[in-house]
Amino acid sequence: MYLVEFRFTPKKELRAQEDIATSRLSWFLMLCKYSGQIIGTIEPNTNAVYVCNVYTPMRDSLDKKNDLPFVAKERANVEEFFEISYRVLVEGDDGCACESRSGVEMWTEKGAMESPFVCLSCGKRIPLYRLPMFEDGSFDNTLAWQEAFCSMIALNDTVYYDEFTSNELLLHTSKLNQRGYDVAKRLKARMDCPVYYRLHEIDETEKFQPREWVGNNNVRVCPACQKVMRRLPIADEETIEVCDECGYSSAEETEEIW
Repeated sequence: MYLVEFRFTPKKELRAQEDIATSRLSWFLMLCKYSGQIIGTIEPNTNAVYVCNVYTPMRDSLDKKNDLPFVAKERANVEEFFEISYRVLVEGDDGCACESRSGVEMWTEKGAMESPFVCLSCGKRIPLYRLPMFEDGSFDNTLAWQEAFCSMIALNDTVYYDEFTSNELLLHTSKLNQRGYDVAKRLKARMDCPVYYRLHEIDETEKFQPREWVGNNNVRVCPACQKVMRRLPIADEETIEVCDECGYSSAEETEEIW
């Protein structure tokens, strides 16, 4: 994640058109968040007008080449009033730049700032704009689900035990998980690799997602089909568990029998 100064230099005196210009600018920044070019909080720069500090997943995320169609259209509107430029303030680590992937995992633990999609080839986050768009031309449903899931995790963390929140997080049939699972299925239909929806884990996980010993490994049982999941080695010598039939994944259980 990088911290970047996003600068908009007026091409002319705005005055009477300032409201229109600033409105277009605000909408452009919002669309950059919808496309995944900007992640997290937009920080105002109090030392300059029309300058803000933003977080990006890649060093070049704000380049025109990464604009999705709805972003490119609004960028053109903004460029009627402003010259657009940016510079990196704080270096970070790039997200996934793989041209092809062995698979994608949709994480529920990634947090609200980062893309929930992880490449199983390199183990890095995949910026939304590097994924195929859904049929409505945006990632609105993905971001809405992510915000809802993070809010549910925060709510669960504030109470010792609450049946509603734990059920929403753990039951694969909960409304919250079905929303995310639907996003994963829709993405899979547009990609040439498997896409897995990662099952969330908290203290009560075992009750809804039991495990079975397979040899020396304690492996998750898929809550949908009740079959033992397959252990899948991924990037950096890690291993996850997946159900190829149902499209669910799980973190590997580290406990072993010796």
